[in-house]
Amino acid sequence: MALRKTAFLDEREFSLVGDRRRLFRETIVDLITNGEPLFDGDDGTRVGTADIHELDALHPGAHGATVIVRLYDVETRRIASPGGPTSVSFGMMADDSGQMRFVALDSAELRDGTVLKIVNGEVTELVGERVFVITHRSYLTPIKYEEMAPIKRLAELKSGEKGINLLVAVLVAELKRVRSRFALLGTLSDESGKLPFTSWGPHLEEGTIVRIENAYVKSWNGMPTVNVSEASVIYEIEQEIPPRLAAPQKVSISELTTREGAYDVMVAGSVISIKPSSGVIQRCPKCGRIVHAARCLSHGAIVPARDFRIKALIDDGTGAVAAIIGRRPAERVYEQLVTQGMAARQATSLNTFEDNLGLLLGMTLNVRGDATTSEHGTTFVVKDAAVQRDEKARIEQIKKRLENILW
Repeated sequence: MALRKTAFLDEREFSLVGDRRRLFRETIVDLITNGEPLFDGDDGTRVGTADIHELDALHPGAHGATVIVRLYDVETRRIASPGGPTSVSFGMMADDSGQMRFVALDSAELRDGTVLKIVNGEVTELVGERVFVITHRSYLTPIKYEEMAPIKRLAELKSGEKGINLLVAVLVAELKRVRSRFALLGTLSDESGKLPFTSWGPHLEEGTIVRIENAYVKSWNGMPTVNVSEASVIYEIEQEIPPRLAAPQKVSISELTTREGAYDVMVAGSVISIKPSSGVIQRCPKCGRIVHAARCLSHGAIVPARDFRIKALIDDGTGAVAAIIGRRPAERVYEQLVTQGMAARQATSLNTFEDNLGLLLGMTLNVRGDATTSEHGTTFVVKDAAVQRDEKARIEQIKKRLENILW
């Protein structure tokens, strides 16, 4: 398969990263031009070349360090020095633990995306940052693409993981401003499922298949989210997205509850319980918070907006999960019953439909949505719902019974 390295977002220049980079490079040029050393000879800690060290574990003064890193944001210059013109490369390096600036003296031209094993490097501090110095005593060995860390599946990801590699389809990618920065937000998919992503640097093109290297995972609203940083490298693969990767994945509830979260999945199960807070509810029209006695905790006295929801426990035989079904998917289940029921309540009282909702017990529903996790367990937020075909006769019976109750 053909690979093509993608570019960075132009918006990254709005941050302070560019200023720090220029300051670092100007400092390097000045030191070399004036013939000053970049590190303090052999004073410091010799960490040894036999072991592979993580970048986060290296501190200024470390000598003889061995690392396996990917280079990015690389620039090579010819600089005049007291000993004559010399070639200097500088940029950023990253591994699973983090990233660090580097400078390479008298080395062959280095390129973005190169993965190297570097033996006998030095660590110093310049302009308040750690810098890895590659000298004429260092040994550089390229690491081939096939030798890199294995690909992980989206369904396997856990919050806090670093240095992960993925092979995914980019289903959605939208550039948005997040606080003072631009970020690319969207959805990734592979054979195991889907997850949202945020890119703070590299550009991911919607509708493409890409290999992402050196990403990390953070939890956002109970959902694992893939984060792509400037330390990540994106390779675009010249291949069309199979239709199955865009479709929601059908999973069992037992599988759902063992994941840290699941994005855009389908579950089929029977309604075995209806929670007391189901039915007609009142919301604050400003913040959407559920309110009682026409008072919102944030906005005080209000004219509440009426809504309808179902909080149910759904069981598929492998396990049970709490599901929150909002008005729109509930309308799909009940067809016209939700509208009729709310009109009746407006004419009478605001008590919930607990008695009427009990008629839904035993129904089999196909639900589609997201599963989020918290200290309270797994919650399935339903975005769409439908009654299985063999339930339609039962729905007609329920309609007739509800008409007798409501009217």
